[in-house]
Amino acid sequence: MPVQYQSHFPESGGRDLRISVQPLNFNRFGQSTAGSSESVRPPTSKVAGIQQITYDVLDPSGPTLTLQFGHEVNWTVESDNDVSRIIIQVSSAGVNGCEAGAADSQSQNQVALAKSVLAVTRIVPQALDPNGYYAINLASTRGDKLDPAEIKQVSAFSDYVGYTYVAEENGATWARLRLGTFATRREAEEALAGLSADYPDAWIVRLDRRERDYVYRAWSAARAVLGGGGASITTQLPVRPEAEAMLADARAKFAEENYPEVVRLTNSILQMPENAASPAAQELLGIAREKAGQLAHAKAEYEIFLQKYPNDPAAPRVRQRLSVLVTGEEAPETMAASGGSDSGRPKIHSDATGSLSVLYQRDESGYRFQDSPVVGGPDVNPDPIETNQVNLNEMLYGADLNLSLGTDRNEALLRFSGLYRDDFTSIRPRDETSISSLYLDISDRKLDASMRLGRQTRNTGGVFGRFDGAYAGIQLTDRIKVNGAAGFPVQSSRDMSVKTDRRFFATSLDYSVIPDVLDTTVYVLDQTYGDLNDRQAAGFEFRYFQANRTAYGVFDYDTHFGEMNLALLNGTLKFKDDSSVTVALDYRRSPFLTSQNAIFGQMVTDPNDLLGTYTEEEIYQLAKDRTAYSRSAYVSLAKPLTQKLQLNFDIIASNVSGTKASSGVEAQPPTGTEVYYSTQLVASDLFKQGAIAIFGLRYADLANSTQMSYQFNGRLPVTRSLRISPRLRIDDRSSVDGTFSRTSGRGSLAATWSPKRMLQFEFEGGGVFSDGTNKFGTSEERGYFLSLGVRKDF
Repeated sequence: MPVQYQSHFPESGGRDLRISVQPLNFNRFGQSTAGSSESVRPPTSKVAGIQQITYDVLDPSGPTLTLQFGHEVNWTVESDNDVSRIIIQVSSAGVNGCEAGAADSQSQNQVALAKSVLAVTRIVPQALDPNGYYAINLASTRGDKLDPAEIKQVSAFSDYVGYTYVAEENGATWARLRLGTFATRREAEEALAGLSADYPDAWIVRLDRRERDYVYRAWSAARAVLGGGGASITTQLPVRPEAEAMLADARAKFAEENYPEVVRLTNSILQMPENAASPAAQELLGIAREKAGQLAHAKAEYEIFLQKYPNDPAAPRVRQRLSVLVTGEEAPETMAASGGSDSGRPKIHSDATGSLSVLYQRDESGYRFQDSPVVGGPDVNPDPIETNQVNLNEMLYGADLNLSLGTDRNEALLRFSGLYRDDFTSIRPRDETSISSLYLDISDRKLDASMRLGRQTRNTGGVFGRFDGAYAGIQLTDRIKVNGAAGFPVQSSRDMSVKTDRRFFATSLDYSVIPDVLDTTVYVLDQTYGDLNDRQAAGFEFRYFQANRTAYGVFDYDTHFGEMNLALLNGTLKFKDDSSVTVALDYRRSPFLTSQNAIFGQMVTDPNDLLGTYTEEEIYQLAKDRTAYSRSAYVSLAKPLTQKLQLNFDIIASNVSGTKASSGVEAQPPTGTEVYYSTQLVASDLFKQGAIAIFGLRYADLANSTQMSYQFNGRLPVTRSLRISPRLRIDDRSSVDGTFSRTSGRGSLAATWSPKRMLQFEFEGGGVFSDGTNKFGTSEERGYFLSLGVRKDF
């Protein structure tokens, strides 16, 4: 779902991060309360330690993305030029980069950054382009540690910086060895040509802002360390070309398992005056002794290494190997510092990640209606009407699975996300199966191309929603990407078969006007429904991003109907005091104008069945008559009052037109202009560190009534693994003419318990009430609801 980042709170760190977002593909005021909360499997990163990620539509402060951490962390949050992505950088509490800290924190951060360069090479270039858009991916290792066997010293390290970078993709963590940065792709291609002998599987990658910033800071830290301006990692040593050549030969012999020759070559290096190759040679000598079964000699070489180079980036793994020799534990699988691979062929990796969940839900209510006598009117029933019913009694079984197979360059991902509903109600039980996603995604990172086949969702390029079919995209040039999609629209995830009556084909072109600042998309789409034109669209999108201001827009015009289907414009401006303002304007046909709308009010489910009664042009006119215009405007302000208090205020104005009467179907009246005023006060560390409380007030000025809503949401960490969340909402609604009034409320207490990472138990229980009066009588409703579930991630 495309969303616009608005603000986040707390500003710099804690255990619960709340991000306010503005959905861009539907009107915020018209959201359904069904499925008001969603969750997703957290990343596997132990450093971040994310326990839960939830998206809540009914939060008092508006649609909110919440991340819960298992320990205190620092963070920075910012929007991205891709509106389906928000960048969150996480670090341990007190580490600079996410929070301005003391000198020791700065020193720790500098050491960590410098190691990402100095673990690769001690030849660091004098200059680096901070705005270089390209790098060369030299090698990769699955996991969060780069296999030193992948590192080969090359002359390009003197002109460009070699560094390691860890990222999570498709649920798998990769540690990558890269060389950068390059201002243009052509410059990167020229450098790549000279690297093919040492890195035959290397490819060019375009860097995002986050990685460009990381590379520049890592290069600066490495320069400071080597120049004596930062925390010492290892003493700067001179580079001796003959030693580097011998080290390369030694690594090649290690790959051939010729350990006596490795010992000879590394000893020759160590007999030279100390140089940049000495630490690696000392480590490789110990590993060769160990592989040859000379354990006592290996132990001695490792001890010499730790004595001479205690701060070298390789020191931790050398200590590990020494510990293995001393304790007799099993040696690690990863070969250190060998510079080669066992087979010389790309390694094939496989991963299985996902989430399994079970949730029981029950909702029961009682209703009581009492007639009100009217003077001079007919007799009324003296006995009240009472009913009791079970609204919900079901078990939900959910699965979200990701299976990946491939090499560092090519990867195939099989994704499934579905739900089975086991309805226990005795009257018309609705056992249902739904599939949200089921597709195979094949990607080639070197070509920057991907293809996806199956049930999937897309919200760009003229395709707005779920479909069964195929998508393919390839980056042709630095600035141009071509996309194509074809298939069959999916009305509901409960559709268990592919319905081929409606089909579409769409093609789009993404053009980067200003890299990382302004991206645009133009598209065309043709959709048919049997013998009818269902939708023919031409459209334009833009995405604008700067550090303190962002904007997004999409304009969709139906060339067949000659009508604007969607015009959406959204922008956010952030100020120096971290306050922000968001403005959104939304015009659309509601629902989207298609020939299928002609069936509204008819006794058919397929507009083609109307061809015996109406002509094609008449059916298209019926579709227009049944489709309303929806217009809305939204303004939001988020302002931090203190480090622990934030004030939010927003106004939403909406208007939905009426529809025309035709072919025996009555016209629908317009809603009139409806305005919603909301304000929320968000407090963190209230009563206890990590506790959050949200107080909300909302006033709705509707066409025929007014409503005042009072809300409270809280989250209290009882222990590190147990959180409780109370919720309360009271609504007072009355008609403009005074003939109707109602007071209703809903309160609940939820608890989440995570006894260990990747396992979570959830419980929520609460009650509802409603008291109303109108000219016919009075009504009362009382009820309760509860849910109990467990989710296991893996």
